[in-house]
Amino acid sequence: MPPNTKQALNHLILADSSHREFLVYEVADLPEAWKNFEDVSVAGFYPRANLIESNDDNGVITYSDRTEYSAYAERCQPDSRCIGFDTVSLESMCFRDFVETVVFKWKLNKPLEAQSLSRECMCKVKTLDVSSGYWEFRKLRKRRHVRWSTVLYSEQAHLCEEVEHGKTTTQTLYFDLPVAKRRQLYRAYQELVCYKPWKDSPDESFLSEELQQKLREVDQEAESRYSLMKLEAYQRLYKELWSAGEVAPVGSQWHRDNQSCYTLFLTSLHNNDIRLDRSDNKGCLYCQVRDCR
Repeated sequence: MPPNTKQALNHLILADSSHREFLVYEVADLPEAWKNFEDVSVAGFYPRANLIESNDDNGVITYSDRTEYSAYAERCQPDSRCIGFDTVSLESMCFRDFVETVVFKWKLNKPLEAQSLSRECMCKVKTLDVSSGYWEFRKLRKRRHVRWSTVLYSEQAHLCEEVEHGKTTTQTLYFDLPVAKRRQLYRAYQELVCYKPWKDSPDESFLSEELQQKLREVDQEAESRYSLMKLEAYQRLYKELWSAGEVAPVGSQWHRDNQSCYTLFLTSLHNNDIRLDRSDNKGCLYCQVRDCR
């Protein structure tokens, strides 16, 4: 039986969507197949800590900042131990390669004693910090898949324009900016932290001592993850590296991730446009067929 008008329109929409997806993948040179992973580790590219409460009757709470971020930042410490590979390759490794190819474990060099918070409170606290032990690193036999805890789909980071306080805008805080601009700024920071090698902390490795001192004196949010002045400093460095051709070399994992990020950003914009069109048309997708004869 010949298709009716509704079936023809459905086939037309599906064909148009498939054609757009095909063009996007061809132009962006993205892989044709996506692989699903059952157990995906989540990594954070910023300093954080965990609170773990024990199940015994003592009610001990363990505070630990021994995360993958701390392991990478402290990988070059004199007491760190590498088993099965040399420390030279570990030092030149970026954060992305580190969390996907290296397994790390915190070894205690002294017993931890639980301390009471107060006389009225029965809870006790143990602290796992840098002075409680050392890191032990081993190479994984097979590279694992890792997802960042903060997923950012944004326009290309090098296209972000810096805010000029008092001249072009009254926005002086990070969350005063539009969402798209916030994501661009934070995307530049994320790429530098994840794909450029650094030690101890990103600020000490990427920013000059004068700039760090200025941020501590002037910026009220210097210790915050979302400091506008600090993120703009990283944005300027990102643009310098982009101009020098050091950002996302063609064929690298960095390049592939940026392609995927930008593709999903464009896809989100397209989906928003379709959702707005449907809301204007009482929830129905507006489609028009023209006779080109």
